[in-house]
Amino acid sequence: MTIGEAILLVLEEKGQPITGTDIYNAIIANKYYDFTKAKKPEAVIHSRAGDFIRKGDTRVKRIKKEGVGYLYYLTKYEQNINFDQFDSGSVITTALKQNIKSEFDERDLHKLFCTYLKSKNISSKTIYHEKSKKDKWAQWSHPDIVGVSFCFNSYEKEIFDIIPSTTIGSQVQLYSYEMKSILSYSTLKEYFFQAVSNSSWANEGYLVCAEIKDSEELMEEVQRLSNSFGIGVIKLDIEDPDLSEIILPARTKDVLDIDTMNKICEMNPDFRSFLKSIKSDLKATRVAKEYYDTVFSIEELIIK
Repeated sequence: MTIGEAILLVLEEKGQPITGTDIYNAIIANKYYDFTKAKKPEAVIHSRAGDFIRKGDTRVKRIKKEGVGYLYYLTKYEQNINFDQFDSGSVITTALKQNIKSEFDERDLHKLFCTYLKSKNISSKTIYHEKSKKDKWAQWSHPDIVGVSFCFNSYEKEIFDIIPSTTIGSQVQLYSYEMKSILSYSTLKEYFFQAVSNSSWANEGYLVCAEIKDSEELMEEVQRLSNSFGIGVIKLDIEDPDLSEIILPARTKDVLDIDTMNKICEMNPDFRSFLKSIKSDLKATRVAKEYYDTVFSIEELIIK
């Protein structure tokens, strides 16, 4: 049987929500699948169990329990499950909430977010601020991550060939992302206006956070600032990047700020390299992944 079939069989036998590790142990104990060739068999189970959710397979659902993580169950047994024992409303487990500042600095979040972007057909590149020319305004001039999506990923070649190439905006969309570990009311304005300043050159600009403090006052102010300045907000799911959520969409600008792009290009070699890669990809009508940040599989991104 396949891995997916083995997972379904275990969930059928258990009838209650269980973790990916529990599923793995049951498969091994019952010899439902041979993992001889798998380098990280338990990670494969975690990933495949999550695939049921990501791909919209309604046979399987999951719920989150504080301190444990995701538990999977068959939808048909839903009426027999006591959900009071679970905290399905939590966004990050207790352990991650306690350690997020020390365990995840902003750079640690990059590989998670870049993997999420790839699922949206956006190729991304980290912009290392320390490589920039020494300028007191450098940190307010360019974002943490830049991204690009190409028209040739959305249209047939015949259509792409007749799209005007006189301006870069006709064939690509450019994105700017400001990464933060935690967003709270006390840091909102600093982080938000940093995102505003760093994204003026792009079609869309976003503030990306791994944790957003649960506060009605905070969310009202986030909404107000987003409406005023067009910056979007993304909640990054550090356990499963594919489930990250655009809380507020960015306002799309049709005209790119070429002067600011030129300034960043002069200031930072990573941004210059990013623009060169776009030119090369447009010419070849394919994305050369070696130009961008490495995209990791779900198995490689599993956080124990």
